[in-house]
Amino acid sequence: MAIASTCDEPSWARECLRKFTLSPGVAMEQAFRTDCCEIYSGVGKNQHINDIAEKTGVDIKEMMFFDNQTNNTSCVAGMKGPTVVYTPEGVTRKLFEEGLAAYPAPGKVVGPSSRW
Repeated sequence: MAIASTCDEPSWARECLRKFTLSPGVAMEQAFRTDCCEIYSGVGKNQHINDIAEKTGVDIKEMMFFDNQTNNTSCVAGMKGPTVVYTPEGVTRKLFEEGLAAYPAPGKVVGPSSRW
């Protein structure tokens, strides 16, 4: 798993990953490869995805991308690579399973269709 995040305060995002726990003694940051936490200010999702692909050696067509913003899901779907899942309320088990069921779906956005 990797992170592709654009925010105004990347250091705060990294601090949150250290502070949020998945279970006692296990910080959220431990679920991700440290070299694949692409958290920057002013960088588009396409760049994040390409950087993650380069670092991991995973082809973008083998990736899944989850995001709660339609502009980001549209942008990444335009790459015709990752399976893209729109998660307006966050990544839920239902949406995760929908993404898995649709995989591979390059160029398409999976998830709540009310906005698509």
